[in-house]
Amino acid sequence: MESAEHLTEPKRLFFALWPSEDVRAHVSKAADRLIDERGLTGYKTRPDRYHVTLHYLGDQVGADVESAVRKAAAKIKAPAFVLPLDQIGSFNKRAVPIWLGCHVMPAELKFLEQALRKSLKGLAVAAPRPRFVPHLTILGNATKRLPIRLIDPIAMPVSEFVLIHSTITDASVEYQVIERYPLNGPPLLPEPEQGKLF
Repeated sequence: MESAEHLTEPKRLFFALWPSEDVRAHVSKAADRLIDERGLTGYKTRPDRYHVTLHYLGDQVGADVESAVRKAAAKIKAPAFVLPLDQIGSFNKRAVPIWLGCHVMPAELKFLEQALRKSLKGLAVAAPRPRFVPHLTILGNATKRLPIRLIDPIAMPVSEFVLIHSTITDASVEYQVIERYPLNGPPLLPEPEQGKLF
């Protein structure tokens, strides 16, 4: 946790899922192979920067808002889960990012994202994206877009979400985990089958 002095400085903050070192190694190996197989070029994401963004909070989050955000996140009770990274694709952006994602979002991840969205409502932070698409970027500024394709899945166990302080310099972007929030809530109840009354 950061010192009280550092809490007074506005920060670029976001909530994310933070892979374990083992998952980072698996993703890095798979990324090298997938990038090579598809003839992609661009800027490879360093393994220590791998993450799945849950909610971007803003470039200049002040101390009061940061404190409120931390308290709101600490109240969330959500279960742990496994995120299957089983597809590769890109977004239709000028600086084309190539990413790994999931073709079916785990119910627990949907629950967590919605709980976080609800807990942050009314706070002076950036608005969430209209549609949440979980993804882990492996290549930036790619020279071509990539249609979404299934790949051999990489299991990413998720037992916490984190608050990250992002620092941008002329040379790079650095991420620092400044708070961790364990996912130790009760399992989700199964959704009722459509049309089944009993």
